Amino acid sequence: MELGNIKIGKNYTELTWDGSDSFGNKLANGVYLMKYVCSDSSIKFDDRISDNLTTNGFGKIVLIR
Repeated sequence: MELGNIKIGKNYTELTWDGSDSFGNKLANGVYLMKYVCSDSSIKFDDRISDNLTTNGFGKIVLIR
C-alpha cells in the first residue's frame, strides 16, 4: 500500500487488510507477521510510525474466521 503525498504535521492513516494474499486468495487462520516500510531512511522508524502494536516496524496479525 502506498500512501502518496502527505503534508507537514500529523498524518493519521488507518490501514485495513481483508485477509487475502497479493493474488486475492483468502489466507488460512493463523498468525501473520507484518512489517512497515518507509522509503525515507534519514528518519528513525519511531519518528515515522507511532503505535503500541509494533516494535521497530514489526508486528503480528491474528487471522480468525
